[in-house]
Amino acid sequence: MVTSLSEYELPYSIASGGSNGTATYMTYIYQLAFSERKIGLASSMTVLLLLQIAVFIMLVILINKILKKLLHKEEKTNGQVSDEQVF
Repeated sequence: MVTSLSEYELPYSIASGGSNGTATYMTYIYQLAFSERKIGLASSMTVLLLLQIAVFIMLVILINKILKKLLHKEEKTNGQVSDEQVF
């Protein structure tokens, strides 16, 4: 997911900067910055991309921790004998 957000080389090399069908977020930022000379807009879009990637990574880490806790609880309960199983 993260690498797909920063994909730049393939669309740029195939379609010379990306046409309507092959333009990605990174090729659009490049076009804004260097072709249209809108450096401020391109840099703010880059910061937004950085924030999106950071939030996505934090969500993945949080989900990973939750799943580890759930799996760890299941491992503990599978090894113990409950009162219902004894009687």
